[in-house]
Amino acid sequence: MSILIIDDSAPIVRLLEAALQRNGYEDIYCASSGTEALEFLGVPQQNFKQVDCILLDIIMPSMDGITVCRKIKEHSFFTDTPIIMVTIRDEPETLHEAFEAGAVEYITKPVRELELITRVTSAVKLSKEITRRKIRETELLKIKAELEAANERLVELAITDQTTSVNNRRHFDKTLHNEWRRAFRDAKPLTMFIIEFDSYHEYIAEYGKAKADNCLKLIAQVFESSLHRVGDHICRYAENQFAICLSDTDLRGAMIVAGNMKDNIDYLKIDHPASKASPYISTSIGVAALQPRQGIELEDLRRQTEECLLQAIKEGRNRIIHA
Repeated sequence: MSILIIDDSAPIVRLLEAALQRNGYEDIYCASSGTEALEFLGVPQQNFKQVDCILLDIIMPSMDGITVCRKIKEHSFFTDTPIIMVTIRDEPETLHEAFEAGAVEYITKPVRELELITRVTSAVKLSKEITRRKIRETELLKIKAELEAANERLVELAITDQTTSVNNRRHFDKTLHNEWRRAFRDAKPLTMFIIEFDSYHEYIAEYGKAKADNCLKLIAQVFESSLHRVGDHICRYAENQFAICLSDTDLRGAMIVAGNMKDNIDYLKIDHPASKASPYISTSIGVAALQPRQGIELEDLRRQTEECLLQAIKEGRNRIIHA
C-alpha cells in the first residue's frame, strides 16, 4: 500500500513516516513542496502515478495544500485517491475550502498516531471499496452489453434465413399482414411477387448443394439491392423461392421493378446447362397487386401471386406473369 506525504517540514515528514512504518505501511513516498508532489504524481506530463493515499499539509510556501489538492483532483485518474489534510488550522472556512478542493479527511497537528492510522486505514479502505465497486460496475455493464448483443443476435436469427441472410417466411408473413392493414387504412395498393429459381434441383444435381446455396445468396443480394423503401420487403419464401412485397405500388410500378430484378439476374450469366429454360440461371416471377377493401382479403393477393407464378412455370419458365 503506497502513501505520499507532502509537507515542507522535515520533522513532520519523519514523524508521519515513522508512525506509518510502525503500523505496517512500508511503501511511503515524500515530497517537500506542492511542485515536487505534482511532479512525482506525473500531473504536469499527465503520465500519472497511482498512490493509495495522500497526506497533504495545508500551509506550505509557494503553493498551499488546498491548491495542490485542487490540481490533483482536476484529473479523473485521481478521483478515488483519498487526500487527508494535515494542518494546524481547523477553522471551518479553511476546512470547507479543503473539502471543496477534494480532500476527504483532515488531521490536526500535532499528529496523534492512533488518529493518523485510523483515518488513513479508513480512507484507504473506503477508496479500495469504491474502486472494487467501479470495477464490478464496469464488469456488469460489459455483461449487460454482451447480453443485449446476444439478444439482438437471437432476434435476428429468429427472423433471418441463414442461407441467404434475408428475412425468413415466418417474419415475411407477419410483415405482409402489417403492410396489408396499412394499405387498407391508407387506401393504397399493395404488390406481391413470388420469384422461383428455375430448375433449382437440376442445378444441385449438376453442381452440388453448396454452390446452389451460393447462387441463392447472390440472387437474394441482387433482389435486395433493388429495394430502397421502408415499405419494401423480401424473404426466402420456400426452398428455391423468394417473395417480395411493395407498399403503395400499383401493377405498373411493380412490373417495372420485377423486370429490373429479372434483368439483373440475367445479366449475371451464371451457367446452368441443366436448365430447359435458359443456358444460364433464370427466374420465373408471379406478380399481383391489389388495393385492400371490404370483400378483398390478403389471401386473395397471395393466391393471385401464386397462380401467376404457376402460369409462368407452365409457359416454360424464365418469364414474368402478372394478374
